[in-house]
Amino acid sequence: MMALSALWLLPGTHPAAAASGDTDLTIGVVKNHSPDVTLRQMQTLADYLSAGLGDTRVSLRVMDLDEIDAASARHQLDFLLTSPSQYVQLKRRNGLSGALATLVAGEGGKPLSAIGGAIVVRADRNDIRTLADLATRRIAAAAPQSLGGYQAQLWALHDAGLPLPNAGQIEFAGLPQDRVVDLVLRGKADAGFVLGGIVEEMVRNGRLEPDALKFINAQALPDYPYTVSTYLYPQAPFVVLPHVSESLSRRVAALLLSMPAQPDGSGNHYAFTIPADYAGVEEIMRELRLPPFDTLPRFGLHDVWHQYQWEMLAASSAAFVIATLVLMLLLRNREIRYMAQHDALTGLANRALFTDLVASTIAAARRDHGVLALLLIDLDHFKSVNDTLGHAAGDVVLAQFASRLRSAIRESDTAARIGGDEFMVLLRNVHDAADALRVAEKIRAVSKQPVVTERQTVTLSVSIGVALYPEHGSGLEDLSRRADEAMYQMKTAGRDAVALYRPAPPQPPADAASAA
Repeated sequence: MMALSALWLLPGTHPAAAASGDTDLTIGVVKNHSPDVTLRQMQTLADYLSAGLGDTRVSLRVMDLDEIDAASARHQLDFLLTSPSQYVQLKRRNGLSGALATLVAGEGGKPLSAIGGAIVVRADRNDIRTLADLATRRIAAAAPQSLGGYQAQLWALHDAGLPLPNAGQIEFAGLPQDRVVDLVLRGKADAGFVLGGIVEEMVRNGRLEPDALKFINAQALPDYPYTVSTYLYPQAPFVVLPHVSESLSRRVAALLLSMPAQPDGSGNHYAFTIPADYAGVEEIMRELRLPPFDTLPRFGLHDVWHQYQWEMLAASSAAFVIATLVLMLLLRNREIRYMAQHDALTGLANRALFTDLVASTIAAARRDHGVLALLLIDLDHFKSVNDTLGHAAGDVVLAQFASRLRSAIRESDTAARIGGDEFMVLLRNVHDAADALRVAEKIRAVSKQPVVTERQTVTLSVSIGVALYPEHGSGLEDLSRRADEAMYQMKTAGRDAVALYRPAPPQPPADAASAA
């Protein structure tokens, strides 16, 4: 289980909290496991910020939600690191600003920026197989404020159109979430709601037999290391309190986003990335009427309309006119920006946009130790199409190939036309060379589909060179050159193929060659 994925919800106060009064900045951190463990996990963050700010010392206060509520209201805290659902509550109650950054917890060398919830039952419970089977069952959960250990599971039931469990069905066991698993194993609960990764951690630590439990509504998430039963949601937000100056907030945000991965004392690590969108978490809490959205306002819309109807009508009319003009301007600007960044014939990214996207993607991959692939694609004998059928037919062929190229890659990947009949594709988060070659072969296959022009049907093939980051280069120039070399070697061998760049074998010394 990721080291910081359960960074919240434990009660109690760390005895060192009162010692923070002589520091310049204080970060409030919601408890993880025990106060000592949480403090040990996050101390490297305080040390890093203190060193980066130079003239400012940073300390930690490990507290529960109620203590953070009270301390932030009294301006005793400057920043918070809390759970997504608790952040929504605090934002509603205390007027917090948006998040400066979002936590990324590293598990086994893989950065994880999302959490999910799991629904588990004993493996021998053949009467519980689906979400619908949970109706009227006894359910154990950690705490009502837990996103991954309670709220995400409620949303999964709601999303499936199923009734939510009533208060009599739920038993909140508190943290650690091992308690939930224990209740399920002992038959005290029919099912358990736990954070994704809890079961795997218990198995890994020898506290649970691998085949003791089974998952309900397990999701097929090939790139996520844990079995979950719900959607994934962003990790913990790092939030600034309203009284902190904007200049200091910017300095802290810059330090967080440039911070190298920090060890958490358990063999894992954590870092921060750009703020995630927590609107989905707030939507869940609103829809399920979870605190702080569990009470209706005393002064309703009917009262507002009755008292201010003429002012509202006038304001609505003015707002409509302004909104229409703004929308027209936004659409026009969007159209201009799109034309400047995309190829007019195919709609694919142009060279300028592709260059920027590759640079930013490589920067992220360098930080997260990811692997990328660059595909250079050339349409074989395309010049003969223009020469024999005309440029109008050639444009039809290019447009059709671009459409098929888009269908052959994932939404997270990017295709571009870089000139004439040459195309490039950036594959994000590939596992290895074989993964990239499979996509390239898929592109080669769809390219062979006939294209009908006004004069005749055209069937072409493509030649594709493949280069990997970081193995074959550190930037677009290196990768494109290596991909071009691979494609050129393959074209001389007959075209209509895919080739991975392979460095030329070293040449023997001149003296050795002469002696031979």
